[in-house]
Amino acid sequence: MEEYIDILDENGIPINKSKERSAVHRDGDWHKVIQLFIINDGKILLQQRALTKKSDPGKWCASASGHISAGKTSYDAAIQEFSEELGINVENEKINLVDTFKSPTIRFNKGEKIYNNHFVDLYISTQNINLENIKLQKEEVEQVKFYSVDEFEEMVKTKDERLANTPILFEHLLKAIKDMEG
Repeated sequence: MEEYIDILDENGIPINKSKERSAVHRDGDWHKVIQLFIINDGKILLQQRALTKKSDPGKWCASASGHISAGKTSYDAAIQEFSEELGINVENEKINLVDTFKSPTIRFNKGEKIYNNHFVDLYISTQNINLENIKLQKEEVEQVKFYSVDEFEEMVKTKDERLANTPILFEHLLKAIKDMEG
């Protein structure tokens, strides 16, 4: 059975309607997603998306991410995605919602137009993570790697082809990191 997602209006307000995920993307409905980044000793954990993913296969992106299933909260989805994709149980006090922003994009997959009209909840976890303790969900994640903030910022500035096509997300992350630092 396909996942159902709550639909939002263009201002991010729920309209008390949910649809199958594929229909949401086909129809261009606004909906909420979560993007989570682990920051550990000044380094950002990125995941390389599985090579079998529909969008951005093999590209580097958030530590974990996902859609918010109908009826769930953003926070619950964040905890769930960390657990599913990385096998990490996040400590409640070490995950923070740092930003929410609108991110409309259109992608093509094998000629099919996919609307990603997202409201993104951006979370940062400062939990100290050892790469040896991560258990990857192979359907979602190829591998993970820590990048220094400076290295990541340079990748974003130069539009490094290894990164997923989510420049708005990366810009918001870098701003949140700068705000955290001072």
